[in-house]
Amino acid sequence: MTPAIWPGRSFPLGAYFDGAGVNFSIFSEVAERIDLCLFDDDGTETAVRLPERTAFCWHGYVPGLRPGQRYGFRVHGPWKPEEGPRCNPSKLLLDPYARAIVGTVTHTPAIFGHVIARDGSATVEPNAEDSAPFVPRSVVIDPKEKWSRPDSPPRHPLHRSVIYELHVKGFTKLREDLPPEIRGTYAGLGHPTTVKYLQQLGITAVELMPIHHFVHDGFLIDRGLWNYWGYNTIGFFAAHAEYSSRADFFTVNFPGQPKVRDITYTTEFGITIPGRVHSYEDGPTRYSVTVVDYANVQKIHAERVKDCKGYPDTCGNPYVAELRGAMDFATWNFIKRDAKVTYFAYGNSDRIEGRRIQLTNADRSRTFVAVHMHQNRLYIFEATVPAGGPPPALFQQSLGFLDKDGIRVRYDTVYSNMYPPPSRVQYGPPDQGQQGR
Repeated sequence: MTPAIWPGRSFPLGAYFDGAGVNFSIFSEVAERIDLCLFDDDGTETAVRLPERTAFCWHGYVPGLRPGQRYGFRVHGPWKPEEGPRCNPSKLLLDPYARAIVGTVTHTPAIFGHVIARDGSATVEPNAEDSAPFVPRSVVIDPKEKWSRPDSPPRHPLHRSVIYELHVKGFTKLREDLPPEIRGTYAGLGHPTTVKYLQQLGITAVELMPIHHFVHDGFLIDRGLWNYWGYNTIGFFAAHAEYSSRADFFTVNFPGQPKVRDITYTTEFGITIPGRVHSYEDGPTRYSVTVVDYANVQKIHAERVKDCKGYPDTCGNPYVAELRGAMDFATWNFIKRDAKVTYFAYGNSDRIEGRRIQLTNADRSRTFVAVHMHQNRLYIFEATVPAGGPPPALFQQSLGFLDKDGIRVRYDTVYSNMYPPPSRVQYGPPDQGQQGR
């Protein structure tokens, strides 16, 4: 269904969420028409025409859109390469003011506005191939997101400043004093160990090498390489997503920046293990992802029973049952709630085994749950919407899992924890969307 679009306003440029919808504005002096293209989680594109133009800014307001919406633009107008204008609506364009970008560039002739000749040279003929399957998307963010803790500039006078230029990934990737999962990331740079090290050197400020969102050059990818330095910016207002921490190895679209807190989790067999909750509240709607680390379950159980006479023959270590039953135990904890179970099924995400539950609570709100187990980590994706509210489709459909390099995992056949993993579907460079942090 094509969404409604209102005139909106020309300022600010980019996509601006005001709590009830999103205003879009983009500058073009030569365009004759600009289409706003909205993308569902399955990649389905819906195009609506920006209805107004003010001082060469084309703009419109879409009520009901939320942060996390993926979008782009198609520009209709003159194709006059000899004079400069190269308007080609077959090409999906990023918002130059986008503050988040998801996806990668696939270097294929379809991404060029002009036709590539057989000898590899450029022509002046417009290329009618659709570029959307091969280019990134802009993403709407919540401008009211705040730091998780108070922050203020240190205000060191310039004559007492020592400025250290560094590369986010290069500076942190090989530091053995950092947790492995945050090496090479913004989180690694902001870790207390890193800050203490810089302070011991007398550093008062850091100057970061490119962290704008950049792309990997085609000639590098052809050689099995990536753009390390980052001097190929494609979005000056969006942070480069590959440097985001993937400490919990999942990806999902929260409507805004989630809060993260550490927890302890009691398993079916009564041991306590560490976990982390990522949560976000959007009015009456609540989202959370709970990640529980079962990596040391075998060791913990072995410690509990080692003094038992006859170990290990008569005092079994229940770690196998613990791991294989983790999803069902988590599911049972939801079923025991004071709520009506309206749906229960086995369900896979990227062919990773899981469970699906829907509950109707006493206040008629509804809770949607997905439970998965991957690489000995238990994942509980939970969203509660108020009575009469729509299902949290974007949150549900966007969940996925990452490997240690941040590449999204999808298997050829069903993955079941504790069994040998099947072969994986091969992806390109790391997905540059919103990552589990």
